[in-house]
Amino acid sequence: MRVIGIVSEFNPYTLGHEYLIRKVREEINDSRSLVMAVMSGSFTQRGLPSIMPKSARTESLLVTSAQKKKNTFYGPDIVLELPFVYSCAPATEFASGAIRTLTATKVVTDIAFGIDVDQGDIIKKLAETDFENNEFYKDSLKANLKDGMSYPASSANAVINTIKNDDELKKKWSEEELEFLPNILRKPNAILALEYIKEINAYNKANKAHPITIHMIRRVGNDYSSNSLTEYPSASAIREVIMECNTNSISTLAVKLNGTMPDYVLASYLSDISLGKYKVLSYDSYVRDIVDRVTSLTNEELETYAYMGDGLSGYLKNICESRLKEKDLDFRAFEEKLNTKHFTMGRIYRACASLLLGRKESDLDKFRNPLYIRVLGFNKDGRYCLKVMSKCARLPIVHNLSDFKTLSIEAQEIASFDIKSANLQGKYLNIDYNQEWSEAPVMVK
Repeated sequence: MRVIGIVSEFNPYTLGHEYLIRKVREEINDSRSLVMAVMSGSFTQRGLPSIMPKSARTESLLVTSAQKKKNTFYGPDIVLELPFVYSCAPATEFASGAIRTLTATKVVTDIAFGIDVDQGDIIKKLAETDFENNEFYKDSLKANLKDGMSYPASSANAVINTIKNDDELKKKWSEEELEFLPNILRKPNAILALEYIKEINAYNKANKAHPITIHMIRRVGNDYSSNSLTEYPSASAIREVIMECNTNSISTLAVKLNGTMPDYVLASYLSDISLGKYKVLSYDSYVRDIVDRVTSLTNEELETYAYMGDGLSGYLKNICESRLKEKDLDFRAFEEKLNTKHFTMGRIYRACASLLLGRKESDLDKFRNPLYIRVLGFNKDGRYCLKVMSKCARLPIVHNLSDFKTLSIEAQEIASFDIKSANLQGKYLNIDYNQEWSEAPVMVK
């Protein structure tokens, strides 16, 4: 049995996600193959709450037996949760947590992910090069950061400079490859792919008898950050439409979102809104909570929270205390005020999410490895796979929140951030506090 691992936020599940699953199934050409997705929980890598609760996202993207048989919808058979400590983190930690969760199942045979460039071989080549232990790279990175460049830009610049100035590395790279590097190192999906491959390579080195096969699928449609509604609109473009609507009107949402995501997923979303299971998420309320929290603490107190270092705490405090007006307390205006070359918006929002959830800087050295596998949902084929996992997985499998009580203190600490982040997200979705305690994994036939 081939089990294909996929990492995504599914925020929401798009036509592009469906395309990825369809293409990798075609590549593997095994009708018995299963898809296991590890999905961000209540918060995304960019530090923002997901637009739908994880249970609703899980239910909307699981493929049913009838859909699978008729090829009318392509979705995962099992959905696992990527804990907050990895989902709301930089690319390296995000990829590490996701890939180690998938490999810990001991049933995953393949891992597939999308890339937004045509040069997949160059990404593989980058992954096989040890830049982190190269002194020139470390010095260049440090100098770039000192000059005020963001970490992603500093790292990309350091990689290129290292190759050009290291005689041994320079021999291994052609001029054509060097020309492609700047574009590759600017693309978020290419950067994530690079980190995925590093983790998979490390796993394969230690598990030579049963290596993971990598599938890189070229993304279709617009760039992930584009707000254009093309044939394959990005998740960010869909979220932008929802934000522009700023309404819980089903008819308005239906007209605006028609054709932007699989019909099955859109119908599920509209049905949930109509039934009042949750409402359209308010990022404006999230911004107000951030401002209130930032202004309530001293700079010294702010500095103790995760990702607030390198002067970000002082920058945030200055903006929130002296430069914001009432009109700036909405999501778009807030971003415009905060925009700077030194810190990416992802870094800023990750720090703010950590602030609201109480994650400290000292916590960043903890939890390098996942300590459990949490199941969010499955179908009939997925149920069988879970039975196999129960006998061979390297980590305990969690189905309900009460299961965490039997795990280690460290595992419970990781889970505490998942619970707190779900409650914070629930505040903006109008979901009852601690509702997750009464929820079981989603099952579809």
